[in-house]
Amino acid sequence: MYTENTGKHHRNGLLVWLLPLLVVISFWGVSQNIMVVDASSAVTVLPGNGGTLPLVNQLVIKQNDTALQGITNNAGDRGSLTPKNGAQRVLIHKVKDSDTITSTYGTVGTFHGQEVTAKVTISHIKVHDDSHKAPSGMKQTDGAFQIGPGFSSDTTMSNVAQFNVSYEFYYADTHAAVNI
Repeated sequence: MYTENTGKHHRNGLLVWLLPLLVVISFWGVSQNIMVVDASSAVTVLPGNGGTLPLVNQLVIKQNDTALQGITNNAGDRGSLTPKNGAQRVLIHKVKDSDTITSTYGTVGTFHGQEVTAKVTISHIKVHDDSHKAPSGMKQTDGAFQIGPGFSSDTTMSNVAQFNVSYEFYYADTHAAVNI
C-alpha cells in the first residue's frame, strides 16, 4: 500500500487485501447459482405434511439395472416394441395425444423401510412439427422412446417434442399403492 504522507510503500497484512477479494468472489459465486422461478399457474406446490414438506425423504431408490418387468402401450397396431442395445424401443406411428407407454418395474427401492415396485407412464406425447426434421427411418408423425432395463436407466426419445411422465409406487408385498 502506498501512503502519500511518507512516500513509501507499507506492507499491510495479507488478510487486509485478500479478505475483501474472497468476499467478492464468494458472493459472485453464490449469485451464479440463484434460480428464480415464477410461481404461475404452471407450478403446483405440494402440501406435504400439514402444509410443509419434510426435509427427510422416506422414498429410497436403489440402483437396479434389471428391474424392468414389462412395457405396454395403448397404440394398438400403430405401436411396436423391439429390443435395441440392451433396452426396449417403443415406436408409435401417427402419434395421438391419447397414446400412453407404461413401464412396470420390480423392486426399485424402499419407502419407510418396506420394498416398493414402480410403474412409469408416459402420456400426452407430442411429436415435432415440420420445422424439425424427423430422424432417418421415421415419418414426421412418428415418435419413439428407448427405455433402459433399470428404473434409473436412461430413456431416450426420437422425434418427440413434449410429453408427460408420472410415477406410481406400490408396496412389493401387498401391491397396495404407496401414498407419498
